[in-house]
Amino acid sequence: MAARIVADAVTAGGLDASRAATDPTESPLDGDLLRTLAWVTALNGGLLLDGLGTGVPTTGATLGHELTAALLRGWGADPHDLADARVASAGWVAAHL
Repeated sequence: MAARIVADAVTAGGLDASRAATDPTESPLDGDLLRTLAWVTALNGGLLLDGLGTGVPTTGATLGHELTAALLRGWGADPHDLADARVASAGWVAAHL
């Protein structure tokens, strides 16, 4: 599902096309799948912060927002569209935390 969302964003022009990639055996790897794996891996690491306890200056959810915005911006998303999307999704995110 996540890879399809990334691919749909590319098709709609919201993200730049992904670059060609290969797996460890040098076989072609779908660039949208690679982006999805990068996104999920980054989010997983960010959410692990919540398990560290005290002394961490942020939450995994806050870090997840920043990681997602940074990745999407790096993949070509317009900063104004990202800001609009954050506002539009704020209620949904709050309801699911």
